Amino acid sequence: MADTSSLQLADLTIIYVLDPPALTRDSIILLSSIRQVLGDVKVVAYTPRDKAEFLLPYVTEFYRQMDAEIRLMDPTDRFAPPYKQGNKILACLQPRETGYTLFLDTDTAVVAAFDRADLVAPGTVSVVPEGVQGWGGNPGSWEYVYAKFGLPFPEERVRLTRSAKTVPPYFNAGMIAFPTGSDFAGCWFRIAAELDADPEVRNKRPWLDQIALPLAIRQAGLQMQVMANGWNLSISHPGQHRHLERFFAHVDAIDARIVHYHQPKFFRGTRYQQIVDGALAGHTRFGSLADLTAEGDARHARREEVWQRFGELKKLRQRSPAEIEEMHALSREKNFIKSFRDSLERQIEIAPASIVKTAGEV
Repeated sequence: MADTSSLQLADLTIIYVLDPPALTRDSIILLSSIRQVLGDVKVVAYTPRDKAEFLLPYVTEFYRQMDAEIRLMDPTDRFAPPYKQGNKILACLQPRETGYTLFLDTDTAVVAAFDRADLVAPGTVSVVPEGVQGWGGNPGSWEYVYAKFGLPFPEERVRLTRSAKTVPPYFNAGMIAFPTGSDFAGCWFRIAAELDADPEVRNKRPWLDQIALPLAIRQAGLQMQVMANGWNLSISHPGQHRHLERFFAHVDAIDARIVHYHQPKFFRGTRYQQIVDGALAGHTRFGSLADLTAEGDARHARREEVWQRFGELKKLRQRSPAEIEEMHALSREKNFIKSFRDSLERQIEIAPASIVKTAGEV
């Protein structure tokens, strides 16, 4: 473990959403990286109350061992219809004891140490620009939402991290640092809810959280602190292409503190995989990221095979008896796979007894 004795993090809580079972694996990566790189900073994971039964014993044991809290919160039915990304807004709304909060998407990892003062200061919300413009490209769209809340249209512009396009303030909501006692989180929720209910704001989902974010900062009377790309570095890529090695060299050269990996496979080929491997090996029974993800990767590969083969058979104008039987078998397997994630019984069946190292394994 890195020497964290000199870090100044006593007034910071790192929070994220633990929505099991979908985000359990990501939360293990994130929490391991926090403890490996930042030491004993306060950590709180928020779980929607209606998912509490999926907090299996190996998960709660791991969190106790890592001295991190799991707190229940009301689910996103406060958005109608339910809005998955709304969980992060609801997590930020919860009361906390420290002066500052760092919210992270669960599919992130801390890869280099920092102090609270490096990240956020009084009266500021720290954010990183989005990579590409998912919303706001239509003329008048941003002007409308600012006017809706009586806010002046901003003169400042930010440069998107991937497209390099210059746009009105537009941020990735996977890393947000803010003063806990400010009205930021309350404004974020209220604005998001009103935008969600406004039929004039079109194509707002899944970008609702990002649309509301800069408006909430302004309405709360806070300043935007636009952070460098390395505070929320996206390492996802489209896969096989001739510029992949150039991409790896680019992301490896960035002085990243927090990596937004999206899927664990995107660590491969980057220098950050070694950091995450070390964090998992240091705090769990998994020797590496590959060990943690092996079972899930195998299930995903089988899912791809089933869907592809079923699609091939479905396209046939005529099928032999053997092909008809195969199609029926694949249909049954598809239904099993679809129900797998939401089945508590099946999650219990595949759950390890423990992922915590014993004294002899440390």
